[in-house]
Amino acid sequence: MSAKVTVRDVKYDGKDDQGRPFTITAEAASHAEGDERHIALKRPLADIIMGSGAYVAVTALDGVLDRDADIVTLNGDVTLFHDNGLSFQTDSATIDLKAKTAEGSDPVEGQNEDGEVIAQGFKVLDDGNVIE
Repeated sequence: MSAKVTVRDVKYDGKDDQGRPFTITAEAASHAEGDERHIALKRPLADIIMGSGAYVAVTALDGVLDRDADIVTLNGDVTLFHDNGLSFQTDSATIDLKAKTAEGSDPVEGQNEDGEVIAQGFKVLDDGNVIE
């Protein structure tokens, strides 16, 4: 029989392969006994500073953090904010915190000061400088 451990008001700080910090906070985090690698997150928020100095924040209803790979899988009302004014929403996304990439294959709706974006998925590449 395995127990589930839940912690409230969680903060996880990490660094990418170039030493740049990122932070993940959540209302609650839990994992099954014996699985220290995967952490289920309730209402996660990832704050990431890109190589260019740009700030990116991603929120969702739920997520799973793979601590060994520094990958966060997000589900439900995923919203990405970029300090260049772009914000968009989708149903799911995967964020590689070390590589500073994000992607999702669900439909995307977004906006910035230039207008609206509707797409069948997205990729954030090149340290946040390229959004497809």
